[in-house]
Amino acid sequence: MTIVSLLQAQDVVALKCIYFQLVKNLKEIDWYGLNCNTEEYIENIELAFSYLNIIDSLCTIPHSLQCEIKTYISRKSSFCVFDDDRCDPKYTITNLGVVG
Repeated sequence: MTIVSLLQAQDVVALKCIYFQLVKNLKEIDWYGLNCNTEEYIENIELAFSYLNIIDSLCTIPHSLQCEIKTYISRKSSFCVFDDDRCDPKYTITNLGVVG
């Protein structure tokens, strides 16, 4: 029997983005002294970090946990807006060779 993973590379990218945006938002809340919903941010950061560690462990992830991670990503995906042109270079690199 072949087990197909629900989690794809784009899910990991989205989860990393969610994690870093949550951390950024928490830092901004602290910088500006807003201190509202900090417990919720911390819980979400810890959960995203745990999910990333589980994925990084290279162990077989149970189907139910994969579903839980996918649900978390879909609920929190508003933290990240992906632009398809984000990898288009705005500059070129020209190799001038070795001067010898």
